[in-house]
Amino acid sequence: MHTILETTPRTGQFMLSEPFLSDPNFQRTVIFLTEHHPQGTVGYILNRPMNVFVSDVVPEMADVHTPLYWGGPVQENTLHCLHRAGQYIRSSVEVAEGIWWGGSLEEILHVLRTELMAPDEFKFLVGYSGSGAGQLQRELEEKAWLLARATAQTTIEQIFDHDTKNFWSRFVKTFGTEYERFTTIPTYPNLN
Repeated sequence: MHTILETTPRTGQFMLSEPFLSDPNFQRTVIFLTEHHPQGTVGYILNRPMNVFVSDVVPEMADVHTPLYWGGPVQENTLHCLHRAGQYIRSSVEVAEGIWWGGSLEEILHVLRTELMAPDEFKFLVGYSGSGAGQLQRELEEKAWLLARATAQTTIEQIFDHDTKNFWSRFVKTFGTEYERFTTIPTYPNLN
């Protein structure tokens, strides 16, 4: 699989931090963009598991034993969902081919409890990553991020991959051999 890099952000893309990004919230992160327009951007960090299950945190979802992820530092008291159940969750929004965002808790619970879709076709996240008007463009000009084109299959594989160990490195390697060197750069190069 070879991922194509892009220069213009848009909904349904992946955004990967460059290896020297020092903000601990975003070091070695892969973010899926669910909304991008001139007023700002919304996305979710895919590779920060919280080491708890949704059932541990949301009382209404006591029977949903799927991992919970940290989506980002904005509104960390909110629960968000990426899923493949758009045909059943009418209040969700399709953000990429086969990938849906949001929906009412009642609809999501109905889909899970009636086994219309498997729990591994959902990714639950606390908080989100967001930027205001012009912020992402400035960060792209500063080379803080790499933008990756999403295809139907790679999007599904990346979003619902629960193996977060070396997730960022594995994704960077799909850009081709010229980017593999990024994966050998230490997380904290100033400590070498």
